[in-house]
Amino acid sequence: MSWRRWFPCALSTRPLNSLAWTQKDCLRAYNVCFRCHPAFYAWVAVSESALIGYATATIDFSTWRGAHFVHMDCLYVQQLWRGSSIGNQLINAIKAFAMAHQLCEIQWQTPLWNERAAKFYQRLGAEESIKRRFKLCTA
Repeated sequence: MSWRRWFPCALSTRPLNSLAWTQKDCLRAYNVCFRCHPAFYAWVAVSESALIGYATATIDFSTWRGAHFVHMDCLYVQQLWRGSSIGNQLINAIKAFAMAHQLCEIQWQTPLWNERAAKFYQRLGAEESIKRRFKLCTA
C-alpha cells in the first residue's frame, strides 16, 4: 500500500472513466489541490495501483479556540478493506499533518445514521460533540 497526495478526479469509488467531470473540472480541481496554498489536502491508500481509501481535509480557523485546526471533510475506505487498519492509517496521516503544521486538533462530522463510523471514531479516542449542522444556499 502506498500514500499519495492526489487531486479529486481520483477521489471516487466509481471508475475514473465513468466520472462526469470535464477536463476543465479536473484542471480546476488539480489547481486547487496543488497550488502553493492548497484549498484542500487529500491522502489516498492504494493497493496494487487500485484506490482503496481516501481522506480529504482543509485547514480552518476556530474563533472559539483562537487557533487553526484541520477539518476532515471525508474519510472513506472501500467495503472490502474495512477492518484492515486503512482508516487508522489515513487518520494517522492527517494527525501527522496536523502536528507538522502545529494545528490544534482535527474536527469532522458524520451523519447520525452512520453508527459504524461513530464506533470507529470512538475507538480512536475521539470526543463526540453533539451539534446540528445547517447550510444556507447562496445561488
